[in-house]
Amino acid sequence: MNIIKIGIFLPQKNRENDHGSIHKPLSNRMPNQEIQTLISLIVNSGKFELFEINNFEELIIFNNSVFHESTNLSNALDVLFWFGEIGRGEQNYSLDILKVISQAVTVIPNPYSFEIGLDKYLSHLTLKSQGVNVADFVLITNKNFHLARPILDEWGYGLLKPRKGGFGKGVTLIDSFSMLRDVVEYIESINGLTNEGMLLERYYDNSLDKFVSVTLVDGEIMYGYRKRPSKVTDLGNGLQKVYDANEIGGEVDICDVLPAHEIQALRANDAIGSEVIGFDMVWHNGQPIIVDENTFPGIYVDLFKQKGISLAEKMYHLILRRVYSKFDVLY
Repeated sequence: MNIIKIGIFLPQKNRENDHGSIHKPLSNRMPNQEIQTLISLIVNSGKFELFEINNFEELIIFNNSVFHESTNLSNALDVLFWFGEIGRGEQNYSLDILKVISQAVTVIPNPYSFEIGLDKYLSHLTLKSQGVNVADFVLITNKNFHLARPILDEWGYGLLKPRKGGFGKGVTLIDSFSMLRDVVEYIESINGLTNEGMLLERYYDNSLDKFVSVTLVDGEIMYGYRKRPSKVTDLGNGLQKVYDANEIGGEVDICDVLPAHEIQALRANDAIGSEVIGFDMVWHNGQPIIVDENTFPGIYVDLFKQKGISLAEKMYHLILRRVYSKFDVLY
């Protein structure tokens, strides 16, 4: 096989202790040291010709191709690997770029799977349709929220959740229909909602000491982890939620992934199909239930080391496997 032409989008932090944010598109989602190691593996392998993308706004979509200046990347690249925050707005130019280029080029992670994983409603819908143990949910609007009343009465408690996530911010406990009414109408009065779908999820009695998050890369569970009490806050009515006001992650401990967790995580991974993803699970009535999907899961180098795994090497072999499988050649 000839030299593989690879484009990469791997934004690095100015300082390692800086942090990315869902509000800062094009920000880092892998530690600088791991990015540098991954790039070294690519460059030194002799298998690749490297093209670095610093900003998707340097690229333009012309008809059904993506161009960088006069270079048609849809024709020039074999693979594009990206892992950085690209924003979560409805009109997402970076995601549009990735989708168009994926029509001709192997893009990792797959932007269509990423888009599903990014939206909690679409994720829940996809998992539910595939028989995965995911939280019950209802999609409502400011015009029909009254239809959820009997469902909420049956649940007892619900969680109104931002569809694009955000470190636990905005996750609101709904303990009655009157509260749902007032919250929805308040949002409507501030934002002028026009029939926008809002995700209301069932709340399950659970214990945070049995809460498990798993990180998967290339279809394999890397590890399970659990947030420390410093990342937990009151939700109301004596209940709690995971919450990260500074959006910096961390403060986690590795934990066991039980066979029941593994079964649900792998099924969920297959259903969504993203090459890098994570799932949060509560334990309720003797079984795990997925309550959150993360397209930028917990990437903790110290946990990788505890499991004897190199993050950079894992990403490198993910790239190789995807590229060579495309050409039906063993690497």
